[in-house]
Amino acid sequence: MKNVLDAIKDSHMLEGFTSSLNDVFREIDLDNLVICGHSFGGAAVIHACDSLQEAGYKIKGRIVLDIWSMPVNEKYLEQKSTIPSLFLFCPKFVASPEFQYTQKIMSVTTTTFNYEIKDISHQQFSDTPYFLWHALTSRLNLSGSLDPELAHQSIHETITTFLEVLDSKGALLGSSLASMLSVTDIEAIDAKILENQYVLSLR
Repeated sequence: MKNVLDAIKDSHMLEGFTSSLNDVFREIDLDNLVICGHSFGGAAVIHACDSLQEAGYKIKGRIVLDIWSMPVNEKYLEQKSTIPSLFLFCPKFVASPEFQYTQKIMSVTTTTFNYEIKDISHQQFSDTPYFLWHALTSRLNLSGSLDPELAHQSIHETITTFLEVLDSKGALLGSSLASMLSVTDIEAIDAKILENQYVLSLR
């Protein structure tokens, strides 16, 4: 991840790309990053944020979707993180034995929003189920019993609310959102997210 960001920062590295890709890369605000990952990618987010901060990048937030926590280095089960974080899960991952490790990661995160989306599967955080019929994805255990559109909407709305909070509270250039959010703020954010009947709080 660091190599990719370093390449984007170096304008000479962009010369080999098409103009449309260059346009996309130039829109990336390297001082205002939100890092997102699913499953093994969720574990990569935990690791990457640490190394990116050491390299001088400013991480505004992290979004961790159904993290597979077994690959996470043990130090991150105890090392405090001040990066505002959203953790989303399917029911199967919440019920799994390794969720205890995920809980440790969440417990050392200063500002964290943790939710389960009801009746969805692990794969529904990816785009895989949306290319196939629901009847087929259900048989293959690629989707849960919740309608795929409602699942996608629930995931999207929760992430959008989190991103809006980051923007509205101005978590800028290393300042900690934790110091800006009061208990009332957190309760208000929870209440807004939990207006969706398919989202459960894991606080």
